[in-house]
Amino acid sequence: MNHLLTVIVTVYNKRPFLSDCFESLLSAFRTCTDLEFVIVDDCSTDRSFDTILDILKCEDIYVTYVSSLHNMGASFAKNLGASLAGGEYLLFVDADDQIVPSEASGILQVLRNRYRPDLLTFDYKVLVCGSSTDVSVFGKSCGIDGSNLILVTNELYRALAVKWNLLGASIIKREVFDNQGGFNERFARTDDVDWFRKLFA
Repeated sequence: MNHLLTVIVTVYNKRPFLSDCFESLLSAFRTCTDLEFVIVDDCSTDRSFDTILDILKCEDIYVTYVSSLHNMGASFAKNLGASLAGGEYLLFVDADDQIVPSEASGILQVLRNRYRPDLLTFDYKVLVCGSSTDVSVFGKSCGIDGSNLILVTNELYRALAVKWNLLGASIIKREVFDNQGGFNERFARTDDVDWFRKLFA
């Protein structure tokens, strides 16, 4: 089945965060009928996978689940999720991330309408110990139709430098992701930075 958007959630021992993560995702995308979830559990030992199954058991959404037999790392989990995705666009979500519902409606509108971006980024918050910091990816003045959503097309790739951790605040066209060759599985923590550096090279 083809979908507009695949939300890929990668999980490794994130059980305390799962309820908030999936509550935000379900609230944000509940009315989207051309969306799927791919959930990759990277051999968690804290019953994360069982918790996800319990959270989603009554939800009427298209979900693909996969659980690794061995812990292979975040890059492997994201690449595996992408290989199972049927969406035209990919959104990678860590299990301790949350999506703001108001942002999601604007994201879907852009993807469905005339823009057809290769890369769509949006502002985000960093939450640490109860306090939050707003991160404006390209600045408020760059918004589209009064929003804080930013389109990045092929013509802009070479003009951009990687200064932010964009992966959790980006939707990537599947074709662009495949052409890049996925994440380098030799990187334990900076695979996303490496991926964007190659993209913008």
